[in-house]
Parts: sequence; structure tokens; C-alpha cells
Amino acid sequence: MALQEAYQKDPQVKQLLDTARKLEGLVRNSGVHAAGVVISPRPLIELVPLHKTKNDEIVTAFDMVAIEKMGLLKMDFLGLTTLTILDDTQKLIAQKGANLKLEDIPLEDNETYEKVFHKGLTSGVFQFESSGCAMFCGVTNRIPLKISRR
Repeated sequence: MALQEAYQKDPQVKQLLDTARKLEGLVRNSGVHAAGVVISPRPLIELVPLHKTKNDEIVTAFDMVAIEKMGLLKMDFLGLTTLTILDDTQKLIAQKGANLKLEDIPLEDNETYEKVFHKGLTSGVFQFESSGCAMFCGVTNRIPLKISRR
């Protein structure tokens, strides 16, 4: 029996397909951007559906495109956690009596790039820590030669 025929003759198939059509295109789960923030002129609860994650984060069920279509602003404050880690590290080093200035760390260090990126050891390296980046660096042997401040 073809699907069209089953739809017309079997009430369960009809109900299943009708329900599937209603669900098609709906958000099936929410993702949380590590540093994504929605900025609004009014409380978000008045404008978008919100829920709490298991970590008590308040998130919207709408994706970035829908948020922007509504005229709301979504900002990605990437690296805030990394900056906090760097600041904490500097403070710990200072407690040991040494001084570390981030601007004194060389951005062109071939030995470090080869040891980290060539081997795909990118865990904890901001913007390179995903498994895809680690695999790409490690498998293809494509490594950055320098980091630019721009």
C-alpha cells in the first residue's frame, strides 16, 4: 500500500501524518550559546518564550534568526570565560612572586604551534577546542603560524 493510500484509508496513519505536519519546523530542542545575550527594550518574558536550563540559565526557545527578525539584538560575548581564566592565572602567578604580562607573550612561536596544533592538542584553546578543530589540525597537519591581535 502506498503512503497516499494508507493516509486515506487508515485513521492511525492519517493521525500520525497530520500530527507530523503540525510539528514540522518547530524547535525540537534548545541550544545555549556560551556567551549569547539577547538585548531587548522590554522584559524578554513579554516578547519570547523562555525556560530555565538544568543549570538555572534562562534561555529563549527562539534561534538567532528569529530573534533578529523580531528586532531584538543578540550579542555574542565570546571569550569572557577565557578572559576570566587569564586574569585568575595572572593573579595566581603574582601570588607566587612572579609577574606575567599577557602582552609580553610572543604571538609567533612556531614550536608551541607545532606542539599544540600539529598534534591536535587544542582542548582549552579558545575557538580551537572543538573536536572538529582538533581533528582538522591534527589530521591535516594544518597549523597556524602566528596569531594576530587584529
